[in-house]
Amino acid sequence: MDLKSLPEKIKQNPIALVIVTLVVLIFIYLLILGVKTLFNGADSGRNIEISQQEINDFKNSDVSDAQNKQAKKRKAKRQKNISESEITGAWDAQLDNARALLQLKNGTFRLILVERDAQGTRFYINGTYTLEDDILVFQPNARSKAPSDKFEYRILTRAKMPMMVGKYKGKMVWQIPPEEADIYVPNYHAILNRVPNKIAVWSALK
Repeated sequence: MDLKSLPEKIKQNPIALVIVTLVVLIFIYLLILGVKTLFNGADSGRNIEISQQEINDFKNSDVSDAQNKQAKKRKAKRQKNISESEITGAWDAQLDNARALLQLKNGTFRLILVERDAQGTRFYINGTYTLEDDILVFQPNARSKAPSDKFEYRILTRAKMPMMVGKYKGKMVWQIPPEEADIYVPNYHAILNRVPNKIAVWSALK
């Protein structure tokens, strides 16, 4: 295409001339609008009046309280002298939309979880446990058999389950182990994540 002859061709074609004119006008309008918006944005804060007294108070204000203060750690009430005989037996706990049954006996445990809308499905884990001071740790055995063949059973978890255990008014209470217990606590606990404040209360199963 011969660029030198292009202006002459546009002049000879009224439609092309109109289109080019419109494009140029639109470009100029957008350019003016952009510059106006830029200056308006820069001046937008100048119309807000702040008294000199307020400015002086701001400059002399104390900002020491702006530092984030660490919240005091809540120490859970511990019963480090709890014995294995105090937690041995069969227990029952009401969780969020679920009910749990637990049996502790001779260093072994069995836990069954029944969800409200399970439709015949049960979750379970069997395994061994250790009790050191007030720290109870479940070690699941994924190879252990389901409690019975009357329901469809699924493994609840294969991860270790540590918890701080205590006895209050005949009930067994589980809580997240405190930091000073020096034990690994997983991000998700199969039982404690299902109850408010991560505190599970077990009643003796009758």
